[in-house]
Amino acid sequence: MELEVLRSGQRGRQREDGESAALLTSMLQIFRHKGGAILVATYDMLRAEVSCDEIGLINRGSMVATGSPRNLCEQFQARDLEEVFLQ
Repeated sequence: MELEVLRSGQRGRQREDGESAALLTSMLQIFRHKGGAILVATYDMLRAEVSCDEIGLINRGSMVATGSPRNLCEQFQARDLEEVFLQ
């Protein structure tokens, strides 16, 4: 299994334009469907929700929750990962 490490959208840096964000999301999905493992560090919960099978949320250096997007939403009684992230 391949592992790809990407850094995305750091705070304080200019956000990606819509076209670049869509291209990156598409590339991540293709890589994942080919069996690759992807480690993405991002504040973009929508991208994480559509691109990741498993998610780990880190708060102040500690892992506070892990699971699939659906399981995290159920665990936190949230509509989406953005809502989970804000809790």
